[in-house]
Amino acid sequence: PTALSDIWTVGCLVIEQATGQPPGTHLRAANMNDMQLLVRIRNAYQETPSRLTDIPSTLSANARAFVSGCFHMIPLERPTSLKLLTHKWITMTLPSTPTHPANPVLLASNPSVRGPA
Repeated sequence: PTALSDIWTVGCLVIEQATGQPPGTHLRAANMNDMQLLVRIRNAYQETPSRLTDIPSTLSANARAFVSGCFHMIPLERPTSLKLLTHKWITMTLPSTPTHPANPVLLASNPSVRGPA
């Protein structure tokens, strides 16, 4: 694996966290292993280059843009991890409530975001 494949994996994690299913699940046939699924995803992209993998419409526009960058077919055109850390979806200010405090990782990496006092 390389840093470029790790960026792909970040997009996969966002989709899996949002949907509870890994990306490409809709392409999996019965008795298909993970490698066969990867080949099917690649072939689906070659047929429809505009959509490498289905990005859930339930994600916000910023989240979809974030994931779309992670899934760029040409690895060298994927954003770097530093670029992803400065993406609007990551740096936007999150509302903080007693039951849902602002993300401490985000607060630590972006001092301009203010969380609970």
